[in-house]
Amino acid sequence: MLETAQRRIAEYVLTLQQEGRLTAEAAQAALGQLQYFEQPGAAAEDVDLMSESVLEDPKVKGQVFAQFNKLYPAHTLFATNTSTLLPSRYAHATGRPAQFAAFHFHTPVWLANVVDVMPHPGTAAKVD
Repeated sequence: MLETAQRRIAEYVLTLQQEGRLTAEAAQAALGQLQYFEQPGAAAEDVDLMSESVLEDPKVKGQVFAQFNKLYPAHTLFATNTSTLLPSRYAHATGRPAQFAAFHFHTPVWLANVVDVMPHPGTAAKVD
């Protein structure tokens, strides 16, 4: 999956470059800012915001967040990328419901540049 993600991101960046939305230099700079980790713990160091984009299944999302809750610093905000699920359905599974909200990115993100932030009733005011 990691290799697939890396390939797909490179393809997106190449498309933006071919459409004239990015220069070759900007494309390389963008790709150079990305880091890929095989071990979740390595990705969790010094992170302020973690957003997951797994299957649209509350049980799966809850399992991912439960695993990450053990790895990420206490201050890290958690977000889910969803367009169909209410964040309140699995906020408790995150282990930090007050620091949790949903994101819905408008696609294509490189054109729309808009994300809806959707808190749930337990999201702290400082998060939303």
